[in-house]
Amino acid sequence: MYLSKVVIDNFRGLRHLELDFNFDNTVLIGENTWGKSSLFRVLWVLLGKGEQLYQFQKEDLYIPVVLNFQENIEDSANNEILINDSLFLSHSEDNYLKYSQKDKDFFENDIYKESSNKIEISLFFKEHTYGLVNKSSRLQRLSKAWVLGDDGLYFIHWNIKAFYKDENFITEHYLLNNANKEIDCDKESIIKLLISMNPLIRVRDGRYFVSENEDDTNLSKSLNNCKSYICEDNERHLKSLAEDILKLQSDDSNAAEIMQSLELINSLSQKYLGNYEQRGFRQRNRKNVNSIKDMVTKPVSIESLSNIKEQLNSKTFNLDKILSYCLISSLVMAKGDRVIDKQAKPILVLEDVESRFHPSLLLSFWSIISNMPLQKIMSTNSGDFLTATKISDIRRLSRKYYDTRCYRVIENNFSADELRRIAFHVRMNRPMSFFARVWLLVEGETEVWMLNQMAQLLGIRLLCIGVRSIEFAQCGLHPLMHLASELGISFYVLTDGDEAGKKYASSVISYVGRKNLHKHLTLLPQKDIEHFFYHNGFADIYNKEANIQFKKQKQISVDKIIEIAIKRKSKPGLALAVCEAMYERGGKSVPKLFRILFKNLENLSRNNMFTD
Repeated sequence: MYLSKVVIDNFRGLRHLELDFNFDNTVLIGENTWGKSSLFRVLWVLLGKGEQLYQFQKEDLYIPVVLNFQENIEDSANNEILINDSLFLSHSEDNYLKYSQKDKDFFENDIYKESSNKIEISLFFKEHTYGLVNKSSRLQRLSKAWVLGDDGLYFIHWNIKAFYKDENFITEHYLLNNANKEIDCDKESIIKLLISMNPLIRVRDGRYFVSENEDDTNLSKSLNNCKSYICEDNERHLKSLAEDILKLQSDDSNAAEIMQSLELINSLSQKYLGNYEQRGFRQRNRKNVNSIKDMVTKPVSIESLSNIKEQLNSKTFNLDKILSYCLISSLVMAKGDRVIDKQAKPILVLEDVESRFHPSLLLSFWSIISNMPLQKIMSTNSGDFLTATKISDIRRLSRKYYDTRCYRVIENNFSADELRRIAFHVRMNRPMSFFARVWLLVEGETEVWMLNQMAQLLGIRLLCIGVRSIEFAQCGLHPLMHLASELGISFYVLTDGDEAGKKYASSVISYVGRKNLHKHLTLLPQKDIEHFFYHNGFADIYNKEANIQFKKQKQISVDKIIEIAIKRKSKPGLALAVCEAMYERGGKSVPKLFRILFKNLENLSRNNMFTD
């Protein structure tokens, strides 16, 4: 059994959020305004504070604020400079954005509404394999609450409503069936049992990654609360390691804390890294062999379960490893004074822990946590961390106006070859692109240099407004547009005017439709960017770099001049030379086509791709 979905309405910073979780790992990304703290708070108060049913307060109600958004739309007359309409006459006018009606309905309803006087939360718990409820005596204790879902898996729907009644703000808890009708049962006893079977451990950023429990504000007390977990099998070896660490004067840790941390590590290896078959969990990483699918969906390998167990039992001293394990022990055992049943399946919530880890140490940390048979929900701003997770584990949350939308990648929507290209060109080489609002898709390095410098000259900081440049020539354009759409990231394509560029442009129109084309495409009127700038005020730069004297310029073709200049300077070198000339001449020297392009990028950054 695991927490499969949560639906939140009108709680603190969230007006609406529907979010699904994986059985093992779920990684959340999104900007600061998407309601992460409210999400984790509601999970904590319902599942992390013990078996008592939480009573919401009127202060927990979401309060709407009127937001004024103005989209800066260019006059349609400017579109002719971006797109050659004759190129697309063969395409149907019925083309449109290929997104589901559900997505469109979501954004149509994302408008201002008067304040609601009711909080409503729904938590869904589900069996992770077919028939598990009927086989498990442990899960049979919840038999009256289980409901058979449309997918053939049993689930429990715990619904909480908080509202005003006779000037009092009250909270009521329900167990619902498929028709959202209340189930006739001892709901309070079953819900308390459900909480005890799925206790939530919330770990927040802090000097020692303390738990949500305000009393547990230091590592020492957190460790003292966990003495029942300590094993003494390797006491002599642990003491030796602690003494070695002390000799190196580890940061802010004393001997007692380090000793207890190492003892807890030993306990964790026994409790969570033991024989999975005996504990009823599926074995993972039995062999250090990855399938092609494993490699392309999680391109950066981390340590396997067997390697971790070997290191925990090894006498080899590694300071970084030992210190990271000390941190992990305090993370996992930050349970406060709660008594957690040995058969419980805890839900571990980790918030932005990369702020305290060096990237390499973060991956060592994750190599242990990811292999523990717990449900983990983690938020991160680390691109390196995302590369070490499965792409299907990622949930990107985005808020346009009021409601928060969850996006995820469905692996089956991509071929193995597309996943391989995405893994290399985006996940491994540009992992921070997952945090962008807009992907600016260009053909090569020259465009990246010129676009960034032109934007800076115009006072636009592309990274600051959430725009990331990605070269698509080797990866392919369609996989990137598809990936961006599944993640809820807007995209904009700049392509050359040659035959290859026209094919790319056709791919864009087939994906977004004619109506929305001006928001997503700039097609150069010349065959490449060098010829465009040669004919738009910078011919002297190319002549200079080609070392062509003024008298001979009319005797040599433009193609030959650019070819010579490229051989002498290289394409990126020429791009920088043109940019240098632009800085000398001022922002007015930036061609109109690119000024419109940047305006479109700003619009996409401020607004969602579904805006017409």
